[in-house]
Amino acid sequence: MLSSQKHPAPTQQYTAQCVVISRGYRQNNAWSQRKVTIQQSYQYIHIYYRHFCYFIALNIHLQDVLCISIFSVMNRFGPKFLWDKIINITTFSQLDVSGSKICPIVPLHLSMFVIATALNKEYHSQEILDMLKSIPDMTWAPAIPARFRGITVEEMKSLYTKNTQRFHAAPKMTYRAAKDLPASFSWLNEKPECLKVRDQGQCGSCWAMSVVGSFSDNRCISGKDATRVTYSEQYELSCDHVDRGCMGGSLSSDMSFLKKTGVPTDKCVSYKSGKDGVKHVCPRKCDDGSEIDMHEKIVSFANVCQGEESIKAALTQGTIQTGFTVYQDFNYYTGGIYQHKFGASEGGHAVVIVGYGEENGVKYWDVRNSWGTSWGENGYFRIIRGKNECDFETECYLQTV
Repeated sequence: MLSSQKHPAPTQQYTAQCVVISRGYRQNNAWSQRKVTIQQSYQYIHIYYRHFCYFIALNIHLQDVLCISIFSVMNRFGPKFLWDKIINITTFSQLDVSGSKICPIVPLHLSMFVIATALNKEYHSQEILDMLKSIPDMTWAPAIPARFRGITVEEMKSLYTKNTQRFHAAPKMTYRAAKDLPASFSWLNEKPECLKVRDQGQCGSCWAMSVVGSFSDNRCISGKDATRVTYSEQYELSCDHVDRGCMGGSLSSDMSFLKKTGVPTDKCVSYKSGKDGVKHVCPRKCDDGSEIDMHEKIVSFANVCQGEESIKAALTQGTIQTGFTVYQDFNYYTGGIYQHKFGASEGGHAVVIVGYGEENGVKYWDVRNSWGTSWGENGYFRIIRGKNECDFETECYLQTV
């Protein structure tokens, strides 16, 4: 959902390439064409083509869009139906049908969506960075992260989950502390040897990174493993067929896989998808050809996001997997306590809560990301606590290992 912007979106002309998605249609129908100019920084477009049961979900940076042409040949509902559906399920705040640029005409007898966007353009913009730096009373430092310097729009999008399903049937539990909780707590201080930052690379595998990462943490924290063992995110990614590999996954279904099937160690099945963005076939043997002779599992899991105090109390038992909505400005984060200030949704992202605290009167969660140690605060970030910022406190899971 597009947040209200406190600052006008930057405007700039870019050279765009066309992405064409087509589907053949054999019946004789009339054409309808509508042209718009969309005046937003960027946006999420969901198009549901009911006649063909055809669903397209495209992350589009509208500041890079030169035109959108929609050619509809829908027999049952008519072209106006499709257009109205697009308007209804997007959050365009300004539409102007005058002065629009027209995309190239496509062959008749095809139903086409032609979307012009510069997917290969560099993601970060000095103009946006300057605007973020001008916002008063910021609690975090905007910059172009070294980890993402030179990254393209398409590469940036690949990091986020396209699977937006949440709230699968999963047990909920409200944790209550037996005694007063400390003002701050973090496993980074309590047992830093049990935590490790990983890098998901160019694959939307944050869901697997976070669930298996928290599993590795908590086996170490609980003493099940004498030292921290890195378990295989690749096995979860490749073998969990309910979720969608590098296209994303849901928090409770990845927990269910870890409970039912379990995972071997990373030494047995190492992480590969970050290099090629491919899910890979579920392995039957370890990388060295030996048999996979061990699958460690969780005993149970529960959604402990039942209020701030429940999350804090649960954190004293182990690290917690959560998901949140990433907005454009988060990709300029380099340190501090993040609060959403600018931009629309980029997609979903799963991370691990490792602690909580307060700085200069601002409460925060300590969070581990999966973008390597060169990103953020040595691979971690902080986000404002107690406000469900970006749906951060909506759904989160503590494992019993």
